Amino acid sequence: MIRDTYATFCTLGDVSNAAATINVGSSIDTWAGGSSPNNLNTLLNNGTTPIYLRIQCDGGASGIITGGSAGTIQFRLVSDAIDVPDTSTATVHWTSEAFVTDDAALNAIDLGTVIANIVLPTEKRYERYLGVQAIIATTTTTEGTITAFLTPLPAITTVYADNVG
Repeated sequence: MIRDTYATFCTLGDVSNAAATINVGSSIDTWAGGSSPNNLNTLLNNGTTPIYLRIQCDGGASGIITGGSAGTIQFRLVSDAIDVPDTSTATVHWTSEAFVTDDAALNAIDLGTVIANIVLPTEKRYERYLGVQAIIATTTTTEGTITAFLTPLPAITTVYADNVG
């Protein structure tokens, strides 16, 4: 499968961080350099053509882990009027379940785990910039990366990082 780099939030986007809400990767400008909404913005806001969000764990020796005590991580799709979506005021369109993060033995997100493969919700109007955020709770995640992108395909095969077999 070929992905458009303009529809990709991140490839091997690092999610190791202290407990906080963080932006992962880059935002997608739905106006694509124009001064008014383009086809992507129109598609997002009229809901006539499904667009899918795909998020997958694709890096780290054991997935997304913490160095000690257990914590959780969630992912969400947001939109905002600013290029780097605000972690507290951006419009939240979707939030994943909370996944347990601990050492490799107790980890809920292993290499290859599909975190999201969903049709983008259309209940709330999308603002200009789309982003993926991680909500890291309780403790610091010490390892893990994700790939996140938009696709017109409802399901695709597993996406592997270049250095993962």
